[in-house]
Amino acid sequence: MELIVEHVSHAFGSLRVLDDVSFAVASGEVLAIVGPSGCGKSTLLSIVGGLIEPASGKVALFGDLPPQSLNPITFVFQDFALLPWRSAADNVALPLEHRKFAASERRALIADALERTGSRNSPRRSRSSSPAACASASALPARSRCVRPCC
Repeated sequence: MELIVEHVSHAFGSLRVLDDVSFAVASGEVLAIVGPSGCGKSTLLSIVGGLIEPASGKVALFGDLPPQSLNPITFVFQDFALLPWRSAADNVALPLEHRKFAASERRALIADALERTGSRNSPRRSRSSSPAACASASALPARSRCVRPCC
């Protein structure tokens, strides 16, 4: 599978953080994104991972997805990125909110992700939930687009 980022730009208000970024990552290739704090690395990864819509440009995948893959693009946040007002299950469910799944399928995906991260927290438990639950969102479908800032 090949990842192609074409002419991606993004701004937060008047602060332009990405300007016409383009690159491709071939199947089996490893890419490192490095730079000083505040240069747009996390914003770029959030766009590639489907958490933020770019202001312009596009991200595309070409090729076959790995067998049984729900999420071909994943990343783990450098710092825990749980939304403190949401339970662990609700944080895991975030990438599913803009996807069409039957309620039973959505519950099964969330339960599976929480089980695989070792979280025994109930869906209603909040802040004290395992930060690993956030990383478990990487096991859920990608390219789910948030219509509001996520973090």
